[in-house]
Amino acid sequence: TTMGVNKNFSIFFLGIVIVGILLLSLTPTFYGHLRVDHYGQYIEHVKVFLQDKSLANLGYNEYQPMAVLFFVSLSPFYVYSNYNIDWYIYGLYLVNIVLIVAAAFLIYALKHNFTNIFIFGLIVLLTGPIILNRFELLVFVALAVSILFFIKQHHFWSGFFMSIAILTK
Repeated sequence: TTMGVNKNFSIFFLGIVIVGILLLSLTPTFYGHLRVDHYGQYIEHVKVFLQDKSLANLGYNEYQPMAVLFFVSLSPFYVYSNYNIDWYIYGLYLVNIVLIVAAAFLIYALKHNFTNIFIFGLIVLLTGPIILNRFELLVFVALAVSILFFIKQHHFWSGFFMSIAILTK
């Protein structure tokens, strides 16, 4: 028989990892470095979108189309907080935490093995707080969904989600 990591331990570990990287994201040590993209790119994209109701006048942009749409989709956190960028950032954290949980479920669905969730938790932990401050989790989830559809012989949907991953990264 093969040894594996216990289900409860894997889920608990992933939860601890999420809380840990969230707390690290909020510490002054990481705060300045992680906020460069928030202030320099993400929120500027949101402001252009809110002002023009279009992304045609973005100006300088180094991100792919789906990444820009990802940033702009978080604009309600900014608008409903009376244009407070901190709430936009908290919204980004919330969405990325949801994506971590979704990725863990997808990883489990691929092999039905909780050891893989533990390993994913280690990868997230080693990635550090930057994982909550960017869009790479969207790419990962889109790739995992694409693989799942491919395994199930749903090639159209596999290609669709692969396209989303490509358009994001």
